[in-house]
Amino acid sequence: MGELIDDLERLGYVRREADSSDRRAKLVVPTDAALEVTDIVHEFNGRMEAAYRELVGEEAYRTLRAALRAISPRDEMQPRLPPHP
Repeated sequence: MGELIDDLERLGYVRREADSSDRRAKLVVPTDAALEVTDIVHEFNGRMEAAYRELVGEEAYRTLRAALRAISPRDEMQPRLPPHP
């Protein structure tokens, strides 16, 4: 995990900050570049979902999403970035 964080830091997607509640710990925080990439991905996914809705219709799309949610890991297991302004 440390090597992955090192790579992301070198690429400018995260930075390490001191944890005010634990002097031994470091927080890994997304940079503006990471948040920009996240916004781009969300925008792309939104356009892709809209295209699928148009292609198969709203009812079929909802059925597809429900089926995919049923076989995917639970939401609390998915990584989340903190909200940004």
